[in-house]
Amino acid sequence: MGFCGPKTLLNHDVSIDTKSTMTWYQKIEDISSYKESDFFEVCEPTKKVCSHFKDKIGYCLPSSKFWVIDNNRLEVFNYPPNSVKLNSFEEVLDYLSENTKKIYLSKLTCSGSNLYSIYCYEIDNVPNIRNQKLEEILK
Repeated sequence: MGFCGPKTLLNHDVSIDTKSTMTWYQKIEDISSYKESDFFEVCEPTKKVCSHFKDKIGYCLPSSKFWVIDNNRLEVFNYPPNSVKLNSFEEVLDYLSENTKKIYLSKLTCSGSNLYSIYCYEIDNVPNIRNQKLEEILK
């Protein structure tokens, strides 16, 4: 997969390149080609998350491109995914359910000791939530 970055929440005005995104079904198809060992799973945990969330979260390639308009200039950049370690599948579902950030899942791994690692990109969603609530109030 390459390198993983520190846990970073990208700014809300950053957008992921559409060529880097996938549907949940494409992610299931893609993840099926990963190699596993007796004590390391990738396919089944990732498929379970995709089937649970479907289109409620985003899915992406392991190395994704992002863009942002900064001072009227288009800036394109790559960034390593976050690596988040959790102790149970329920914690994984809770983490991915949080609506304060838009998550793009690359993969979910599980080691033999039931330690889950989420490899994902996270974009701040608080301004969008705030705007939606304001629109609801003003209607």
